[in-house]
Amino acid sequence: IGGIGALGLSGRQSFAGARDSAVRLYLSVPLGGRTSATVGTEVRNGQLGATMTAQRNLPFGEGIGYRLQAETGAIERISTEVSAQSDLGRLDAQVTWRDGASGARLQLNGSVATVGGQVFAARRLDQSFGAVQVGDYADVRVYADNQLIGRTNGAGTLIVPRLRPFQDNRIRIEAEDLPLDAVIDETVRTVRPYDRSGVSVRFAARDAQDATLTVVQPGGAPLPAGTALYVNGGSTPVVVAPGGLAYLTGLVARNTVRAVVGQTPCRFEFAFAAHRAMQPDLGTFTCAP
Repeated sequence: IGGIGALGLSGRQSFAGARDSAVRLYLSVPLGGRTSATVGTEVRNGQLGATMTAQRNLPFGEGIGYRLQAETGAIERISTEVSAQSDLGRLDAQVTWRDGASGARLQLNGSVATVGGQVFAARRLDQSFGAVQVGDYADVRVYADNQLIGRTNGAGTLIVPRLRPFQDNRIRIEAEDLPLDAVIDETVRTVRPYDRSGVSVRFAARDAQDATLTVVQPGGAPLPAGTALYVNGGSTPVVVAPGGLAYLTGLVARNTVRAVVGQTPCRFEFAFAAHRAMQPDLGTFTCAP
């Protein structure tokens, strides 16, 4: 109706058992991506009444939803329901008053699953699911078919429920949530799980293991700017900056660096400890023949 909402008319009539008939006219108005309100009037078994509902649907991932409902006429009822969903499960709480009587309901559901020898707590898993691993990085957003599912826990893990069996499911992580010194080979994976089974989805995220150092010649002069360094037998050169400064990545516990100065080959070695610090400086090393 003029971009405001939708106007609907519905009716029902029972032909067996207790007599029950109703005609309802209602207006539904969207209030956002997941929120809506509905008001209506109803004639039920000859008695006029009115209804009002406001609801916010649960998101695909973590979040809160609710439903508030009031009805007057043949039935007098007020009902409130709140649902909270996290990576570990779902909690539903409801309080209802009807024709002078009241009641309450509290329900908690979740699952325990195992994939690749690891045990996980997750939401209710009644369909195929995936166990996403993003190194050991926490708070990385994970999407399934562009729907936000949640964030990885302290171990870099998140369970993605409700995957489609025997079909392509696109799993994506948010690279912006990784530290600046993290290295990742891919941010999107496509998986095809079996029916009602789990699949492991591993993203090879890891620390860059990088560092800076200064390289000098045996006489103490810095290596000329533009000199190519080759780390641990690799074929990709690292170019020396003015002053002999070099930035190296992909380091391991013991490293060997080779170069050619003029026509003279030289080399040096150094140890390196894994770290989470930003670009430590390892000091000065002499590249000797």
